[in-house]
Amino acid sequence: MPTFISPAGNPEVWDERPAGYVAPEEWDYSPPPQPEPDPPTPIEALRMRIENLDKATERAILAGFDYAPHGRVLRFSYDMADQQNFTHQYNAFGLLEKGVQGIPATTVWNGWEILRDTNGRPAQRILHRVELTATEFVALYMAGLAHVAMRREAGSRQKVPLIAQMNALIDDEPAQ
Repeated sequence: MPTFISPAGNPEVWDERPAGYVAPEEWDYSPPPQPEPDPPTPIEALRMRIENLDKATERAILAGFDYAPHGRVLRFSYDMADQQNFTHQYNAFGLLEKGVQGIPATTVWNGWEILRDTNGRPAQRILHRVELTATEFVALYMAGLAHVAMRREAGSRQKVPLIAQMNALIDDEPAQ
């Protein structure tokens, strides 16, 4: 008995070809086209824009900040592959200051020298291992906190009009 492909794409055995069925050699085995997703509602579109701003803010924070310990401007990153934990080291130096024994008086931290091309774009990173005293590290840590606060403030400022638009749309929705 011959096999025919149903309109749903299933092979079926029939004595004769039913209407709408095709022979296996006639069947297009590519997946059926997927329907276009529904466009987002205005509220969903605003939520997506806010999520994208949050992600961009996080990327900017993780990218790090420029700081010049020992007179050389270096980029200090929050990326865990580049760095130990800033807060952990800050706390360790706080314990050192309180007289806890066994805490090293210095730490070695990763800083990156960023070489730029003729257009000013980053072209190469050179790792510098920088030894910092507690006082020098605390200054670096404070610069990092300022960097994070500045990036979060900038992200929040961009979100304010989007949140206002979203709230206005939510307020205008009929109660269910």
